[in-house]
Amino acid sequence: MYEQPRLNPASPWQWILVTLIVAGVGFRCANLDLKPYSHDEAYTSLRAVGQTRLDFDDRWLQNRVATVADLRNYQTIQPGSTTADTVRSLYLEDAQHPPLYFLLTRGWMQLFGDSVTATRSLAVLFSLLALPLMYVLGVEIFANPLAGWLAMVAFALGPFDIHFAQTARQYSLVTGTILLSSIFLLRAVRTRQWGHWFGYIATATIALYTHPFFILNAIAHGAYCFLLGLFSINHPQTPLAARRNQLRVGGTGLFVSSAWQPFWQYFRAMLAVTLLYGPWLWVVYQRRAQVAVTTSWAHVDTTWLHRLERWVFSFTVPTFDLDLFADPLGIYILGLPTLGLLILAFWLTIRKTHPTTWLFLLATALVPLLVLLAPDLLRGGIRSVIPRYLLGCFPAVWLALGFWMSVGLSQGSRSWKSLVALVLVGSVVSNAIGVTASTWWSKDVSYDNAAIIEQLNAAKAPTLVSDIGAEYTNSGDLWALSHSLDDDVSFLLLSTSPDISALERDRPAFAFRPSAQVREALETHNWQLDPLIEDNELYSLQPS
Repeated sequence: MYEQPRLNPASPWQWILVTLIVAGVGFRCANLDLKPYSHDEAYTSLRAVGQTRLDFDDRWLQNRVATVADLRNYQTIQPGSTTADTVRSLYLEDAQHPPLYFLLTRGWMQLFGDSVTATRSLAVLFSLLALPLMYVLGVEIFANPLAGWLAMVAFALGPFDIHFAQTARQYSLVTGTILLSSIFLLRAVRTRQWGHWFGYIATATIALYTHPFFILNAIAHGAYCFLLGLFSINHPQTPLAARRNQLRVGGTGLFVSSAWQPFWQYFRAMLAVTLLYGPWLWVVYQRRAQVAVTTSWAHVDTTWLHRLERWVFSFTVPTFDLDLFADPLGIYILGLPTLGLLILAFWLTIRKTHPTTWLFLLATALVPLLVLLAPDLLRGGIRSVIPRYLLGCFPAVWLALGFWMSVGLSQGSRSWKSLVALVLVGSVVSNAIGVTASTWWSKDVSYDNAAIIEQLNAAKAPTLVSDIGAEYTNSGDLWALSHSLDDDVSFLLLSTSPDISALERDRPAFAFRPSAQVREALETHNWQLDPLIEDNELYSLQPS
């Protein structure tokens, strides 16, 4: 076996690593209110306080004038509202999202308020709690503290995790549960103790009640246990395959051995998890038609070239991120060397660790991607090209990078150490740019909200005209905008039969993502639409 990576006690790298972890904490906590609230975050607030979009549409998208306070009320806990309203909102309109994070957000709001900073700080807290879990997982899988420290450094400086740690959504909590469930799984496999399997059952259940993404990691965990059994059968000298006394199960022809014990224990654990998650599975089944409608956007097909571009981008942002989502050339310039580095890190891990280690990393890195890719190939879709959908792959990326850096710093050449330093500096620079920017690719359909807010707040008592929108996404962004708009901004919220008679010609007016019906009504009443922000569609309205 190779020499375990360790740093010289006199090495300055120890203090550098501590400093980098502190920097990662600082990046997560910095400028929480700098980037405007986004569409998805507004829906987090809406669900947490127990409101529904249908109620908003029925009440306000009826050719009515609303104020900033009217829209903010839909993200504020109202007198008489209870946690049952939170669950009801999800049941009626968003059943694909389990209720745990929204209930936690509701409790957090009751303690600390519903401002942008307060709501996002809960996600920050979960991300901070995940940092030591990455260290524990690194030590568990590599049996080496230095590899654990460097995996935590890679995670602490990971731009992807930092951006989503500053987003009021479930991603940081589900990342923590992925790490903790992996720790319990590896310890259960190593010790064969049911106490660790009970820990896995509890953590996996919490993860599923947080986000259905975890099912991808659960499948990867099962694949790891199965591959472990195959490896042990073919290598009977390994400790895992010791005591291979086989017992026939009934008349099925199946055999149970010490080698397959982890797989069967995993199988029984997942049966227990399924039973515990059963109540929300029943909700999803009851609301399956609504779930199909709200997730139909993922079925849109795309080209192989676009898939390749998005995959390169997705596996770059755990390490480097310069907001290149809409820049294909930049993606390849930054992404291809990064992919080469990741391949090198996994290759080194395969060469220098036991198969029981690298099988886990490969399973957890590749299985979530392949599970998403299969329906894209069979029926068409874009599931496998959405970076946040690949969240379950990224812990393996940070672990492999941590191991590669640990070997480089302890045993590598000067050029290897220089490359490690370059990677760490690149991550720091990415985060320094990201946390001081007013928007980022992770804001998705709300990317231009900061520019829209700037335009509206610069006008004197403007009116913003909008309706439900061609893709039914306008409401979420209108709620999000309300957090940052001046109180003198008003909204003319139009129905599917728009009446714009309330629009004053002597007052600044703008249109936000107007549907075809709204455009037609404006043109009929001699209003000219001049584009100001084309991607997220803000228009200045001028009388003609």
